[in-house]
Amino acid sequence: MSFYGLSGTRAGFYGIYHKAGVRRPSDGPAPASCPWVNEWRQNSKYFYVLNRDSRFDDLRDRLVIEWGRATQAWTQNATNKEVLAVHEPGRRLPPFDDYLEFVLTYGQLRDLFANEHAHQDWRAQLRAVGGVYLILAETTGALYVGSASGEEGLWGRWREYARSRDGGNKRLRALITQDSAYPRSFRFSVLQILPKTMAREQVLQREAVYRQKLGSRAIGLNL
Repeated sequence: MSFYGLSGTRAGFYGIYHKAGVRRPSDGPAPASCPWVNEWRQNSKYFYVLNRDSRFDDLRDRLVIEWGRATQAWTQNATNKEVLAVHEPGRRLPPFDDYLEFVLTYGQLRDLFANEHAHQDWRAQLRAVGGVYLILAETTGALYVGSASGEEGLWGRWREYARSRDGGNKRLRALITQDSAYPRSFRFSVLQILPKTMAREQVLQREAVYRQKLGSRAIGLNL
């Protein structure tokens, strides 16, 4: 049973796998898809051959358990764990953890708004604050810095990108027109959270600071 770490001692469900065998370096070269080529060359290492059990895929990213105090242990014996949450069907993103700890692809952003009922934690946290955000055009590395304020905060601003792809930004619209790789290659993240009640002028001042720091006007996508 595979889980990934969340904040505190929470853990999110990833999947259940059956062990189909064990391989060692002496059995031959590393599989083409293996990312641990250097580790594979160490004779003291061995690798499990795992088959995913698709019967439990519906709970992926939906089930959250209490992992316990042994958070530094990468394995634990199978014991009953407290279930903290089972999110609604349609869940595509892991539980919201921290404003500065995530990067969303455009596909994930679309999933977020297409399944709002299943992402109530994301909606609540993004709607609670304004802030300065970053869009990375991954294919070219160009950056766009924007900001959000008002009643809907970051949630309301990012909804516009999910709906229109460019959020009303001229350079982003031009980029999408010129390059069919966009907006799929856009990556969304938060640079700084701000009270959504902060005056718009102050929010724009913070945005301007990040534009200057990151050069998003000089060589990026900001006008």
